[in-house]
Formats: sequence, C-alpha cells, structure tokens
Amino acid sequence: MKNWFTSLNSALALSFCAVLAFLWSVLLDMGLVYPPFGLNMLQTGLAALIFTALIGLWLWALAAAMRGSRHGLINDSGKCGKQRTSEGKKTTR
Repeated sequence: MKNWFTSLNSALALSFCAVLAFLWSVLLDMGLVYPPFGLNMLQTGLAALIFTALIGLWLWALAAAMRGSRHGLINDSGKCGKQRTSEGKKTTR
C-alpha cells in the first residue's frame, strides 16, 4: 500500500479526485454562496472565468503528467529536468 501512494498513478488518481471535489465546490459556491452578495453578471462571469482557467490548468498538468512529462508536476526546487553544475556539466535529477 505504501508503494501505491508514492507512485505516479496514485498521484494522478488522487489529483483527479481533488479536481472533481474542487469543481463540485465551485458549483456549490456559484449556486449558494455568491447570490446573497448580489453580484452582477460581470462579477459572476469574472469569477467563473478565473475558476475555469484554474481547473483548465490543473487538467492540463494532469494530462501532461499522464503522458510522462514532469513539467506539469511541482517538485521541491521548482526546476524540472536537467540542470547545469558550476563546471557546466549537465546533471539529471
């Protein structure tokens, strides 16, 4: 079980579940939280656009990770792929 939680497939599955939960909370916010504030159509549309962009970027990162690319994943240093050392040699992570 420990190996499953540290695998790429589990990271993708758990992240997809998180996207669905976030999408559900956005729909609940749009239907139940925003109307009492009396937001006009422009403000509601702007909020919907921001949420759509966030979910779209999240799904893009998931799709990139499913293809094997690490550019959609966040690592500890913020850099992906090969790095150059002070001597100019390429190293891989």
